[in-house]
Amino acid sequence: MMYLKNGLPLMVIMCLAGSAILSGCSTLPRGAAVPESEAFVPLSAQFRSDGSNSGIYGTIGPRDLGSTLWKFRTEGPVVSSPSVANGAVFIGSNDGNLYALDPTTGEELWRYRTNGWIYSSPLVANGRVFLAGADYMLHVIDEGTGQAVLRFPTRLWNYSSPTLSGDMVFFGSGDGHLYGLFLAEGHGSIRHQVGSAVTSSPAVDNEGIVYAGSEAGHLFAYNPATSREVWRFSAGGSILSSPSVAGQRVLFGSKDHYFYCLDRDTGEVLWAFLTEGEVNSSPGIFDGLVLFGSSDGNLYCLDIETGLERWRYRTGGEVSSSPSLADGIAYFGSMDGHLYAVEALTGDLVSKYSAGAGISSSPSVLNGIVYFGGEDGFVYAVR
Repeated sequence: MMYLKNGLPLMVIMCLAGSAILSGCSTLPRGAAVPESEAFVPLSAQFRSDGSNSGIYGTIGPRDLGSTLWKFRTEGPVVSSPSVANGAVFIGSNDGNLYALDPTTGEELWRYRTNGWIYSSPLVANGRVFLAGADYMLHVIDEGTGQAVLRFPTRLWNYSSPTLSGDMVFFGSGDGHLYGLFLAEGHGSIRHQVGSAVTSSPAVDNEGIVYAGSEAGHLFAYNPATSREVWRFSAGGSILSSPSVAGQRVLFGSKDHYFYCLDRDTGEVLWAFLTEGEVNSSPGIFDGLVLFGSSDGNLYCLDIETGLERWRYRTGGEVSSSPSLADGIAYFGSMDGHLYAVEALTGDLVSKYSAGAGISSSPSVLNGIVYFGGEDGFVYAVR
């Protein structure tokens, strides 16, 4: 492990009334049920909550996962992660459908059919749903009706989930390109050749620099304003973990068993932490800490400045689900079939929920409810 630089990242989380940037702020007690009249309704949503991929949900999170609010059955494993916005839960299934479900009842509002399984997670913005599919398409769908607005073709499958940055939507493709589309028009503007499949979902910093990882093990920083890469880092294995940007740091995992922290400006390694398995989980950021899962069955928590381990929580299966943070609690799934809630600062177990099969979907949290998908084909809402 190397320690080359010091300095805590600056993280300022603001409660903005009516804002769609965070999922809402509340003065309710921790874990309290949110009255329907006080429930926050975000206008947009995406994988890992925001453009920096922080995994932070500014909302009340449940402390007891003992109650199933509803379950919705699809016809294939659900590895896609839900996006909750404008009174609907949007989530894909490997049965090839994107579903819009009522967040309170689980009732199907509409479904949109693609021509392949859905691994990525939807972006909801500007009245549209953006979905990267395995059918060589980015689908742009009307949020209210479920009808196609347009289909943007790529040359191969798409694992990467779309990310919003200003008026641009970025996503990576198996055809080896990072794409950027204008949000309003939906037509392509950026097509950057990476050299191998882009397998992680992009993160964007406050200066508009885009970061993503590839199947060849490269984590690259791309500047859309100049159409050039700023730097490129080579890990020892493929990168499915989506990077998080926290202050001057870019954090992500790799199939080489390492979790990396790089300097945002230079790509220099600040520290690297070795686990006992592949790190395909994407990190969550909380109060000077970074949390992530590994195929060795652990959820790890490290000091974001030094890379020193603060704690680890052992599950009975691979942890490729990414931790989502709300109200000081980290929610994540394991292939042992449980959704876990642990204290983010200490790693102490708060509660766990037994699903019908393994969980690789990353949960979303809103108004005291946790939404996620299961390998058994169900979409769950628990509280």
